[in-house]
Formats: sequence, structure tokens, C-alpha cells
Amino acid sequence: ESAAILLREAPANKLILADRLSQVIALETSSFMARQYPSSHIGAVAAVRQTLLDAQRQMLWTERYRANPKGMNHPEYRTSDAPLLEILRGERPVVFVSRAGLDPGRFSSFATEFGLRAMTVAKGLAHHPDDLRAADMPILMPLELPEEPPLDNADDVYETSLQELQAVVRAPGLPAALVAANIEFAFVTAGMKSTRDFSGNLAAVVEAGLSQEQALAAITTIPARLLGLQRMLGTIEPGKQANLLIVAGELFTDKPALQHLFVDGYHEEIEAEDTVGDPNAVVDPRGSWEIRAEVMGRSSESTWEITGSKDNYRGFSESSRSGKRKFRSVKLSGNALTVVSETPRGEIDITVVITGEKLAGETIMESPRGSATMSIEGRRITGPEGDEL
Repeated sequence: ESAAILLREAPANKLILADRLSQVIALETSSFMARQYPSSHIGAVAAVRQTLLDAQRQMLWTERYRANPKGMNHPEYRTSDAPLLEILRGERPVVFVSRAGLDPGRFSSFATEFGLRAMTVAKGLAHHPDDLRAADMPILMPLELPEEPPLDNADDVYETSLQELQAVVRAPGLPAALVAANIEFAFVTAGMKSTRDFSGNLAAVVEAGLSQEQALAAITTIPARLLGLQRMLGTIEPGKQANLLIVAGELFTDKPALQHLFVDGYHEEIEAEDTVGDPNAVVDPRGSWEIRAEVMGRSSESTWEITGSKDNYRGFSESSRSGKRKFRSVKLSGNALTVVSETPRGEIDITVVITGEKLAGETIMESPRGSATMSIEGRRITGPEGDEL
């Protein structure tokens, strides 16, 4: 099941807008070696359909018993039937979650057979438009763009399929294609590797052909209506909740200038990020870097490897303690290099300033026990072309 909650600091009982908002269904499987059913996608389809058939049969028996119990045994009561009976009666919608490309078509079959009010969560912007058209229901679209495959050498090119390249090129234009096909959709963060990419990816789909009006509707009025919350959310009107985001300048850019946030009328002023480094500097971050990090008096050493090209840098860190960790993103602004590293405790942003063949910077590490500053220094040991320095 799902619920609608407000994202602000307050006691939990003050944040719930609607409980039991929808029933969530996904075609999940177990591994064959675990000897648990279902172990295949088709098995998951059968399991979901049988569950709905059992609930439908229970609903029919209950209705017949209430109409005329003579000669009938009392229907068995199962607590698990309650949410299923609600969706079969049309009292609550179903949110299907796609795990595979063909799932939306399978969900359409469920919705048609059982008369469900339903919507489908897509796999992301790489989901093929033909598969989404097969759903024949509104789409909840995670704003997740596929990663560009590395093409730095002949081996990378050989191992990259045409489908992977097509998905990267096609993905930003998917929302505009859905509009052309008259398919209703809303943008969501579910399924995104990092919600911090939402603004940049939203700007990318607008640049690829989606109008600003359509993009704005996909994050405001449409999701409110699909969830049945349009009387309290989605538009700026007297009597509705004040959920507002105020920006200076354009909203649909990679980094909009966020200034104010209102959640249910509670105001939070958003401080502008300090400029790091020289935005007009021109540097090349590629190569191998010998890194030394220090946190609370303890130091550690690692190596950073940065490859790629302008606007498409990538890389990883490697150390004897943590092994090899791929950077989720690598971005350069002037001479400020920002990498996003995935750790067991979550993602961490590290911004360093490159000066010649050296770099330095610091970041704040958060944990349940508090925060600590990590300082970083490094020197380039191998240049962009693999030459030792």
C-alpha cells in the first residue's frame, strides 16, 4: 500500500495527507536456487492473477451470502482480502511498478480483466515508448536518464550495443513522444538513483521537445489528479495547501536558482551555494590522481581515475580498503571538479579545485552520530593521455 505524506520536519501524525492511497503491485521474483515461488517473470504474472481471482471469488461469495445466506457456509474472513476487495470495487487505484520492458502490457491485461483503476510506474526515460503505449493507462515516469556507456577505447566500443546507444539518444525525447501519442504521464522520483538529478533531467526533457507548460503540469496538476488529491494540491488557489517552490529566473535549467520553499505553508529559505574555484578557468581533469583524505585526524589514501570528455566525464576511486568504486557523476565547472561517490552510508559529494597538477577541497560527511569535515589533497600522477608527470 502507499500513502501521501508531506516532506517537512514535523511529527509523523501531522505529515500524512492520505493513508492507504493506492495498492502497489509489482511482478517480483525469487531466485531459482532459493526454491521459492515465483522464480520467473511468467510465474509472477500467474501469482498476481491468481491472487486477484481469489479475491474476486471471495467478493462474489460475500455478496451472495449477504443477499441470501440460506444454505451457504459463512465466507472465510481473511485480512489480506480487504485491500484487494477495495481495488476490485474501484474504491482505490492500483499502482503497477514495472520491472521489465514488457510489464506495462501485462498490467493492461490485469486492468482490463478485473476492471481496475490503474497507473504504471515506468522503468525510467529509457523505457521504450511502444511498451508504455501498451499499458493503456497513465504513466508515472521516473526522471532517470540512462548512463552514457564509456567509449574511450576499441574494447568499450565493441562491448557497447546499438540498443544502449539508441536508449541514451532517445531517452530525453520520451515525454514529448508520449504527449504526441496522447498518453498521460506525471514525473516522479521513484526509481531514480539520485533525486538530485531531477532538476537537470527535467531540463533535458524540455530541451528535447517537451513544452514548459507540459513539464510543469507533469509535476503539479497531473500527479495531484491521478492520486485523487486535486482538491488540496496541484494548483495555487485559495483554500489549497501552500506547497510552493520559488526560483529566480528559469526553472527548467540544470541548476535552477532555488530561493524559497513552502510545504503546507511552512517556509524555508534556501541559501545560495557558495561559488567554489574560478568559474572562468579552463582545466583538464582527466588522468590518474593520487589522493589523500583526512577526517578527524585520520588519513587514508586512494587513487582517482578520471576519463571521458567535456560534459561527459566519468571515473572511479580505488583504495586497498574500499576497493574500486565508480563515481556516479563527474562534473567540471571552471576549475571546480565535483564527483559523487556511492558509499555504504549513501552518496557523498566531493568538490575540489584543480590548480595545475594539484587539487584540494573539503566536504561534510553526515552520519547518525553527527557530521565531520573531510579534507582532500591530491596530485596528478598520469596525464590525460596516459603520460607520467
